[in-house]
Amino acid sequence: MKKKARKIVVCVMVVMSIFAVCSTAFAAGETLNHSGTAKNSYYTTNSVPQKTDTRLHLNSHTKNPSAATVKVSAVWKVNGAWKEASTRYDFAYPCNIAIPIFTGTDPRDIHLWIINSGSYVGKSVSTSGNWTLYKN
Repeated sequence: MKKKARKIVVCVMVVMSIFAVCSTAFAAGETLNHSGTAKNSYYTTNSVPQKTDTRLHLNSHTKNPSAATVKVSAVWKVNGAWKEASTRYDFAYPCNIAIPIFTGTDPRDIHLWIINSGSYVGKSVSTSGNWTLYKN
């Protein structure tokens, strides 16, 4: 009986180790790329899985026209509706979006909401960007 109990304990420890590794699999370094054109705003189709990472850093971006005023916000879907996970930032370099640590059990998929603002609301603006998720 002792050997059987020992095998069970070893199996449980192996399973727990696998879960520990899986829970940190979504770590800093994930990237999000986007490109789009809108008259008001658009949500990115690409996302990054976020749990404990707290920053999205803008590595490079384009904006056409370059003088357009554009804001960006980290968002995620809750019951089919978009919810902002951050405040809105100017879509310009350098941009580091602060995202609160997610306390849910599974990582959440963070997308970006690209928003035309100022005199560019209702005007066609093209944007693209490359972002990296990291811990602060």
